[in-house]
Amino acid sequence: MRPWNLAREKAVVRAGAQFLLKIDISQFYPSLYTHAIGWAVDPKLRDKRHWKNSKLLGKKLDQAMMDLQGKVSQGVPIGNDISFLLSEVVLGHIDKTLRLPRDRALRWFDDYEVACSSMDEAERRLGEIQDMLATFRLKLNSSKTKIVPLPEPANEIWHVELQDWARQTISRAGTPDMVSFFDMAFRFRGAHRDAPVLSHALGLLFRLRAPTGHAANVAMSAITQAMLAEPGVTQKALSLVTYWHLNGLPLDAPLLTRTISDVILQQRHRGLTSDVSWGLSFCVQNNLTPTKPAIEALDACSDNCVFLQSLHLRAAGRLPRGFGAAALRTAIKQGDLDGPDWLLLYEAHRQHFTRGAPTLVTAHPLFSQMLARNVAFYRKDIPAYSAIIHPGGAPEWVVNQWMATVRKQDAQHQPERIALDTHAGPPAQPGAPTAPPVVAEQPPQNGSATPSPGDTRLEIPAPVLALIEADVSRVDELPETNDDLISELMGIDDASIVTIEDDDDTGDTYPV
Repeated sequence: MRPWNLAREKAVVRAGAQFLLKIDISQFYPSLYTHAIGWAVDPKLRDKRHWKNSKLLGKKLDQAMMDLQGKVSQGVPIGNDISFLLSEVVLGHIDKTLRLPRDRALRWFDDYEVACSSMDEAERRLGEIQDMLATFRLKLNSSKTKIVPLPEPANEIWHVELQDWARQTISRAGTPDMVSFFDMAFRFRGAHRDAPVLSHALGLLFRLRAPTGHAANVAMSAITQAMLAEPGVTQKALSLVTYWHLNGLPLDAPLLTRTISDVILQQRHRGLTSDVSWGLSFCVQNNLTPTKPAIEALDACSDNCVFLQSLHLRAAGRLPRGFGAAALRTAIKQGDLDGPDWLLLYEAHRQHFTRGAPTLVTAHPLFSQMLARNVAFYRKDIPAYSAIIHPGGAPEWVVNQWMATVRKQDAQHQPERIALDTHAGPPAQPGAPTAPPVVAEQPPQNGSATPSPGDTRLEIPAPVLALIEADVSRVDELPETNDDLISELMGIDDASIVTIEDDDDTGDTYPV
């Protein structure tokens, strides 16, 4: 089952119910016990006799996660696919054990909603879920866990009003009123601090080919404010900026450099997060140099991925002074390729980010073989569109239409440039008529089409299209979902999988 948005699924499961139990797991990723992963895969690991049984898959996964974190068993990294997959193994096991009625319950990441016929049933379900989570050392977020009477709106008001604005405004001729849109988004952000309001707002703006004039200035001002206000929004923001830039919007390099540098400084005391990593990736792609205070903050960073990107910037001449590669020197001095800095040591050597020729990697029995086979974990040269086409970047409906059009064009051997008709945004309901992609017949010689009045199509520049065509075979090789692997690990069949696809982001598969 693949509903187009979460709200629709929420509305369906509430049928005939009087109360709704809402549950949020407190600090899920930071508090997820690595041993809990092993328990979910191999329940016998709860027995002390099997604690050291390295033949069990659960034990191997548990040990691997601890090894990645310096033997720490509390918490898993946030944001990467492996953490998501393993967390789904744990939560899927919990779902399977709870046996919640499929037609009255759903889970979205670590949030549960259970529709109940009475307050007694809701309280009983709450106790069952709380007890089951406790067996995996997980706790409820008391501020977000509650029982509410039905009926209740399935969609947040900010979500509805922002989408309505996008549908009504961007589909009309002319440039949309960016001031009004972001005023609305900022008001909702102030009233809903825990919701991804700004990320959703930026996702809606992919409907716009590229703003011009004052609208572009307002949009860039608002986007940079959003990057500094809402954690996690940098990825979506820079993906949108890249998309607009590929469609002709000039980059405001000084503003973006200053903003990315401020993101780095803002997070230096609480650990550099994925926001910093996306910012550095943007700097690499667009030859931007962070400010001196930001460079100093990067030098003090201990995160291998962020530090590798910093070394990449230094190798490209974008970190001229103030960056001494302190973390790399420390890692080389310790010389432990079996420790938590193995990624930094291996890739710094493979990418020639190090000065001289340290023998740590070449002398290691495993990593020397990996090096000889050109095993890579960090890719320096990536296509321009990679900043747009990735989970968390452009909305899935944009990517799907984009790739479908590219494949169709490749099959028909039609050259030049394509434009996607996105007046209506995400695909319509099954059975409803949809407008097919439109191929521009006579693109200008410079590869930059000038839209006619009222033309709000998303357009793909010919150079970017060529890159996509060159890499489309790699996309074809990737699995569409993790259904098979999740099902195998959790011992559930396809009938137990529900995939929820939101209008402004990627759909993911969650067992219920």
